[in-house]
Amino acid sequence: MAFSGGLGIRLDLLKMPYEGAKVDRTNAALLFSETPSRFLVEVEPSHREEFENALRNATSACIGTVIADDEMYVGGLSSATVLRVRVSELKAAWQTPLI
Repeated sequence: MAFSGGLGIRLDLLKMPYEGAKVDRTNAALLFSETPSRFLVEVEPSHREEFENALRNATSACIGTVIADDEMYVGGLSSATVLRVRVSELKAAWQTPLI
């Protein structure tokens, strides 16, 4: 979405559902855990209520929003910034060969 649409995203890890020992709830665990069935979905604001109703029996949360700026921002558990980077920089790195 961000790369092809030229859009950005603002995420708030404080809003992310989490089950487990509180001591294990870290920014890194929330961002990179391989917990089964975790996915991020982009939904038009006009369809939010319908989408949330469809997921009413599943653990889910709105943890962010799409923005028009060329920025990916992730706020952490302590309200500190975990990541703030231009989406165009991420896309350029992704498209650059590793060699």
